[in-house]
Amino acid sequence: MKLYFLLAYRLFHRYIEPYAESFRDLEEALRKALLPYTLEEYVSGAVLTSVILFFVAGGLSFLFSSVLGLSLVFSLLISMATSFLAASVTFLFFYIYPSYLIDNRKRRIEGELPYAVTQMATIAGTGVPPHIMFKMVAEFGEYKELGREFSMIWKDMDFFGADLTTALTKAIKRSPSDKLKTLYWGIISTTRSGGDLRVYLQEQARRLLEERRRVERNYVDTLSMYSELFAVLFLAVPLLFVLLVGIMGFVGGGEFLSPALFLYIFVYVFLPAFAAVFFLMLEASKPEEVV
Repeated sequence: MKLYFLLAYRLFHRYIEPYAESFRDLEEALRKALLPYTLEEYVSGAVLTSVILFFVAGGLSFLFSSVLGLSLVFSLLISMATSFLAASVTFLFFYIYPSYLIDNRKRRIEGELPYAVTQMATIAGTGVPPHIMFKMVAEFGEYKELGREFSMIWKDMDFFGADLTTALTKAIKRSPSDKLKTLYWGIISTTRSGGDLRVYLQEQARRLLEERRRVERNYVDTLSMYSELFAVLFLAVPLLFVLLVGIMGFVGGGEFLSPALFLYIFVYVFLPAFAAVFFLMLEASKPEEVV
């Protein structure tokens, strides 16, 4: 993928760079999503992919329209509309994809954080330096996202000679989680003032675990509500619709409004669409990932 984005950069960077200021919010999102691309590389990759899909979608659409026996003009119009739609959706996908990754990272980090902080408090009680504490938690292997975060911190300190404040300030800028940022600021304040890091981490672990339990209780209540909604949308509504179609078949109707057509549209269009929206809502309401 890196080679693909480098190729895209070579092709489009001269057209992208004059408009780079318009994508500065995307640059910050790339950093927080830990995507290994510069802003110009990423936008160039989005443009190249959009151009490729513009022609692929247009060609396939024109071929399909021709097979259906549509007129040349109508086939060209459908092809152009499909091309622009495919290119627009592709570019939009590239634009929102970092935000999707950031949200996933945030949820995983905040799901791991209560347990990792508990372990950090135990390690801090042994008197080891903070960068060794971060290294030990990162190498523990149970915390995927926090492991990546902590690895970068101790590498900044161990390999590049940064002090704790500098390394944590850098970590704050790339962290997608406000809870983790608060923890970092607390560690900076505690170490600067000569406080007991173990006591601070124990207090944070207790607070985070209590908040975690509250979030999980709320999620159980949300699941109960969604289970009732599921029963209505995917059990009661289809039964009522089949009953309605049966009544329409008994009464009769035009060819366009035939009961069979209604049933096909409901089963193959509306029901899958309802299911997709339902599961997206369910996923959006999901709390932080459980370790």
